[in-house]
Amino acid sequence: LYRVRRHTVATHPYLQHHLPMLERFGVQGTSDDESDCEDIQNPRYNICGMSWLSMEATNWKQTVDKVRILNKYQAGRVLSTKSERQRFISGKISTRRDQYVPGLPLNAYNAEWLDGDPMRRRLVRAAPNYDFSHDPRVMR
Repeated sequence: LYRVRRHTVATHPYLQHHLPMLERFGVQGTSDDESDCEDIQNPRYNICGMSWLSMEATNWKQTVDKVRILNKYQAGRVLSTKSERQRFISGKISTRRDQYVPGLPLNAYNAEWLDGDPMRRRLVRAAPNYDFSHDPRVMR
């Protein structure tokens, strides 16, 4: 997922300025997918959130994902369930890890998570806030 997002951001003119920030998140700052094995022919993958990640940063990443899908449709490469992972927001929190990415902007971190441990604010070494907004033309 990280590589796919990185490619989308690097190649879309209205997203390119976000590339350095996406690279700061890296693979460690990418959500997990849990397989839902009920339908082996068309598996679904539930997106598991990260307890440390803010909604602002989550929404920013989800917009990148939507842009990728829209670009495939606009380019005439219609998605099929065979070629594209079906990913759904599950509302679950990842159990694989609670490791955060240090040094991200303060607004990338979930405030409740930060306040949950008195040492976290010091340990994350948060940078100044980042503008996670997207150019309005990005979804056109």
